[in-house]
Amino acid sequence: MSAGKGVAQRVAKLRGQIEQLARRQVAALVLELPEAPAGTEALPDGRCVLLGLGDVASRQAVLEALQAGAPMPDGTLLLEYRATASRFIAEACGLVPSDASELLATSPRGEGKSQAALGAMLAHAILHGRSGHPWPVRWQVVGSSRVYLNDTVGVSLAMPWWRGCWAMVDGDRLARLTVDGAVLVEAPLVGVEDEPGIDRLRREVHCAWTDEPAAAMGDGVAGITRVAWGTAVSSSRMPTHRTVALLTSNAPSPRAWVWRRFITAPEPGCKAFRIPKGERSTQAYRDMIARQLADSPDLFQRLGEGEAALPLRGLAVAKGYRESECVAPAPLQPIEGAVFYVGVDAGLSPAAVICQARDGRCWVYSSATIPRGGTAELVEDFLRPWFVEHAPGALTRRGGLIFACDPNMRTPSQHRLSDSPEQTLAKLMRGHIRLGPVRWAPRRDALVQCFTPGRSRLWISPIEANEELRLSLGGGFHYRATGGGEVTGLEPVKDDASHVADALIYVLCELWPQIDRQARRDRSGPRAEAIGVNFSPLTWGREPSGGRGY
Repeated sequence: MSAGKGVAQRVAKLRGQIEQLARRQVAALVLELPEAPAGTEALPDGRCVLLGLGDVASRQAVLEALQAGAPMPDGTLLLEYRATASRFIAEACGLVPSDASELLATSPRGEGKSQAALGAMLAHAILHGRSGHPWPVRWQVVGSSRVYLNDTVGVSLAMPWWRGCWAMVDGDRLARLTVDGAVLVEAPLVGVEDEPGIDRLRREVHCAWTDEPAAAMGDGVAGITRVAWGTAVSSSRMPTHRTVALLTSNAPSPRAWVWRRFITAPEPGCKAFRIPKGERSTQAYRDMIARQLADSPDLFQRLGEGEAALPLRGLAVAKGYRESECVAPAPLQPIEGAVFYVGVDAGLSPAAVICQARDGRCWVYSSATIPRGGTAELVEDFLRPWFVEHAPGALTRRGGLIFACDPNMRTPSQHRLSDSPEQTLAKLMRGHIRLGPVRWAPRRDALVQCFTPGRSRLWISPIEANEELRLSLGGGFHYRATGGGEVTGLEPVKDDASHVADALIYVLCELWPQIDRQARRDRSGPRAEAIGVNFSPLTWGREPSGGRGY
């Protein structure tokens, strides 16, 4: 009786396998792209689909169902991606030409960046097979530890839309993707928490992927080193149609090597895809994130907004600053002939920022801090060389330079009463000097009012020289706060991050004085003269004139 039952079970299993082979399994990746690349099929709604596996008849059946908006044939592996994730996948797998060999997908939580990487691996395998290379494609998946990878990547592999095509084998050391009975991808999970793990990165593979290479929780927490990543990338030398290395990450600290390499100062061959909040997540999920991280503004910036932020030691002064709204996508070029505003902060580490007022914004071209220097060093080491290279006419043209300065620059030197930072600047550079407000309130307001949602008044050139300014605005410039988030003190902490921010603020006080123009006209005395210039947003992009020595 039991033997007959066993035979019946084996027969049923064989019948099921035969039926599955008869059906054939098709993989269909639906992408939102500006146009359907070669190798994909266009869909009526403007999207396109990459079809693989199965046979001609089964692929045609899936295509007809997608075109008609009908249910998919049984067993179809259907994966759908939104716009940014689709562009990431298309470049990763080789559907569209790309001169980048390393691609970063970064986003707030819940936007599907890890799923985009897995989709890219499937799409890559389909095109790898089409180009005549044998399966499986071997990917190296790198993380801070294998336990971490099992808890993150392993969960992503088990999502229901993959229909069980991914499996963890070999003691959860290897991820395997099987579609239509073919093993398309084999991906060893390699943790680099110890020396043997780094040694394993030397094994030859086709491609590499790392998930969360720089932890979102703060500097120096988990993640992997750039050396470890470089070792993994250098091991990607097996023949394939497209050798690529993928990184997926929440926004980390802006000091993280990943952020610097792809966002702050992009290196050759590196390209970033920033998936915006709401591309995949629901409003209810985003509201939950906002509630849960309400007391951790730095974590909310990284996990909820997708913006890099320093681990806060207090409360950020530049509340509302967003890299995506305040940093230009490409280096900014100054306009010769227009007025330059140079903000200068005095002290033992003087700082300066070079700006112009253009298109309703303050364009920041470059900035610098001179550690343990003086005003003369600031001029000779930074300001004069920059203007000689980028705008030499401003050094000689009357009215070409306006210096918005720290009011303490009028304080005489300890060495000579007749010498002050203000006088040193006047001797070394031709321009008009305007002293900024003494009180903190108008300086604070000039900065905070830059960050109106949807239209930042700041437009910062994305060059390495501005990195410290961006770090400062991103949270380095801060108020001291208690462990419970209560601000202590009335003014920001004076540290290395404050100098360049103060220099910028003096420019902003020139462009947007706290006291409106009419009220200032009605006032008299040196203080009214010091806190602002006769400047209207209507004159932006043109040289100011009249009444103030321009």
